[in-house]
Amino acid sequence: MADRFGFELESWDEDGLGPAVGFEFIYADHLFLVRELAHYLEHLGGEGFDIQADYGDLRRHGIEEMADQALAALGLDHHNVTWITEGLPDL
Repeated sequence: MADRFGFELESWDEDGLGPAVGFEFIYADHLFLVRELAHYLEHLGGEGFDIQADYGDLRRHGIEEMADQALAALGLDHHNVTWITEGLPDL
């Protein structure tokens, strides 16, 4: 995915989950993180990456709208999605 859009992959350790790779992008004034967790792929049967958005944007615009924006930005649709969270925790 990073190659497709010319993003440089970053590598880091995700607290409690180990190695991760990914990139950030801005679309329609919203920041998104695309990441792939080694732990998820190796131990939980994961098959790809996840997309995260800013909590404030999720609260203001809703999960579905933000998911639609991220998918549109990446040229994906809901057929590419295996799970979308149903609610947001109160912070």
